[in-house]
Amino acid sequence: MLACLAMRLRIAPFAVALTTFAALASACGGSDSPTPGPIDLTYGISGTVRGLTGKGLVVQLNGADPVFVSAGTGTSPVTFAFAKKLVTGTVYEVKVANQPTGPDQVCTVTNGNGTIRDRNIADVDITCAQSAAPVSGTASGIENGTVAVITLNGANDLALTPGVGGYPNWAFAAPVAFGAPYTVAVKTAPAGKACGVENGTGTIAGPVTNVAVTCGYAVGGTILGLPAGQTVTLANGTDELPLTAASVGFPKFKFNRPIDAGKPYAVTVKTQPGGALRCVVRNGTGTIAAASVDNVEVDCRCNPTALLLGAGTAFEAAFNAAVQADGFTVTAVPNFVSYAGQPDAAGFGTTVAFLNPNNATMPDAGQQSILAAAAAGSGFVVNGWAHYRTQVFNTDIALRNLYLFNARYTEVGNVNLTVAATTPNHPLLNGIVFPFSMTASPYYMPAQPPVAGSTVVATEQNVYSRPIVAVRESVAAEGRRVNFTIDPFQGADRITADPKLLRLYLNAIKWSAHCE
Repeated sequence: MLACLAMRLRIAPFAVALTTFAALASACGGSDSPTPGPIDLTYGISGTVRGLTGKGLVVQLNGADPVFVSAGTGTSPVTFAFAKKLVTGTVYEVKVANQPTGPDQVCTVTNGNGTIRDRNIADVDITCAQSAAPVSGTASGIENGTVAVITLNGANDLALTPGVGGYPNWAFAAPVAFGAPYTVAVKTAPAGKACGVENGTGTIAGPVTNVAVTCGYAVGGTILGLPAGQTVTLANGTDELPLTAASVGFPKFKFNRPIDAGKPYAVTVKTQPGGALRCVVRNGTGTIAAASVDNVEVDCRCNPTALLLGAGTAFEAAFNAAVQADGFTVTAVPNFVSYAGQPDAAGFGTTVAFLNPNNATMPDAGQQSILAAAAAGSGFVVNGWAHYRTQVFNTDIALRNLYLFNARYTEVGNVNLTVAATTPNHPLLNGIVFPFSMTASPYYMPAQPPVAGSTVVATEQNVYSRPIVAVRESVAAEGRRVNFTIDPFQGADRITADPKLLRLYLNAIKWSAHCE
């Protein structure tokens, strides 16, 4: 361009033919060349709307330039763009000027403000959700002519009856705001029945449709010995119930789903608490009559460990193996002469004392260990020979309150065992058909009856009809006690050789440790 300008200046003083000047002008970009347009230095703002189902959504740019956004098809997102463009350095803010209705929704903006920096803005994101949602569900077990009344968040009562609305489907008339909690509860149950609610609490994030109201007869009971901070989960079919010390009504419990009359129930432990303790269920099965069940007992005091004090004989090795096969962890102190109380009996679910017949003693440290364990709820199973030996050597003074028989070395002979009439269903008798005859071997009888507060569960059928097995439970917080007048050392292996007698001992160990 400078060269062309210089040429023009040089030729200016001279006369030049018109055609020659025109050619030069053309060669140097004269007036016949196109003129470039102005450069566009403004930028647009656009974005995406997700979840829009209502009508009337309006968005604005910097308080002006409104854009009406319509819902797409299905759940597909829709896009929008503002007509106005902004130059670099301009601050922008996108806001919702009007929320959609039909259904009512709340739309929130993400990436909606900033400063233009030589580029288009296309990442404004708007998400729409309903501002309130209905709570609904199903009902069952409400008979014709009866009514159950449920409430939503303590108000908004709704009567459920087979003759009203879309029963068994129902819905509360008032929706609940998004992000707000909801609780469905039973205000009134049909006469003579109980009603439970499943999926009845939560926070609104959309329509709730899975609340289930079941009316019938409740299944519940009491939980015992659950340590603080531990949780046990019970199950009755598919109805699961986690329980902790903080559970409503604890130690009482009730399943959420009542059962119709004539239907079976079976309560089990689905998930055990942590640690060595186990929970066992009593009175957990049956068929619903026309009344609720409230006598299920869940005992979480079961500690399946046993301390066995014995003589180190071949019989005891077989006996220990049988106890372990029955689900217990066994710690044996064999062939002891003086039990000094180590290991501490308080750490075990039960202590089983056979004792050594060869002048074994149990000095104070051993006695106190067992007494402390019993005071803490651990079990104590004692054999008649052990009682006799400790009496002979005068070492049972402290333990005497744990014995149930005043044992004496009095009679020898074969016996038949039968169930005491007062305890036909005691757990010690599980799996045993009575009466049964013991294998041929000596038998030691108590000279005195059981002490007050104990219960005889088995007797002998000989002419004396004297007790053989007695139990006592939770007297003065001394745990569960079992006394046998059967001696395993005269005849050595007869307990493990006789399946029924062995089962009786194994049942005693389980029962004393709360594990039956």
